[in-house]
Amino acid sequence: MRRCGRSSTVSGGGGSNYQLTAADFPFHQLEHPEDRTSTVLHDTNDVVSSQGVFRANFTGLAPGSPTDLGTPAADPVFNVGGVNVRRGQPRNTPSIINAVFNFANLWDGRGHNVFNGVSVFGPLDGGAAILVNENGALASRPVRINNASLASVAVGPPRNDSLMSFRNRPFHDIARKLLGLRPLGLQLVHPSDDVFRGLSRARRSGRFVVGEPGLDVTYAELISRAFRAEYWDSSERVDG
Repeated sequence: MRRCGRSSTVSGGGGSNYQLTAADFPFHQLEHPEDRTSTVLHDTNDVVSSQGVFRANFTGLAPGSPTDLGTPAADPVFNVGGVNVRRGQPRNTPSIINAVFNFANLWDGRGHNVFNGVSVFGPLDGGAAILVNENGALASRPVRINNASLASVAVGPPRNDSLMSFRNRPFHDIARKLLGLRPLGLQLVHPSDDVFRGLSRARRSGRFVVGEPGLDVTYAELISRAFRAEYWDSSERVDG
């Protein structure tokens, strides 16, 4: 539970690392639930959201490992008795049902309808640009992809140090790590999967799925299939 105020749940509990119970809901309780003008029995300004990561500083990568290297950092908010606990988010995640049809998926300017290829803010981020191979030389070019709010949303969490990242982890290090890993390498992919059945390394054995985890393809191959060559085919070294 993410603590946003001094109030507590109806049971009296709350704060970082609190284990919620069904009796804690709803946070705003009325004497007559169908009458919003009835007496308020309980109210709290706390927020419940998904658990995130422990606060730590990014220090590097371990080649061939999906686990980043980092050092713990004291968390002034998400701690119990001075011991770090998992961080929480400032609000609930929007519904994913039909989210692809939403013009914008977040209310604060992030998840912009126009994807800039780099950040969550679309054209509001005037410095966002990608590198494009133009006649053998890399050039920085802006990108504007309409009706792509989910793409804008997707580039936010990988570097968010509350959601899923160590602090100060560069995006290019995420890419560098993935290029050395097998796609979906921590799970068995069902051989009858609608999308990946032709790439699955698993097989049926009676009622079970056995075999090797991951897909029989590399991230580099997937990238080359998805994008035109000018967006990935270059031997020029860049900073990041």
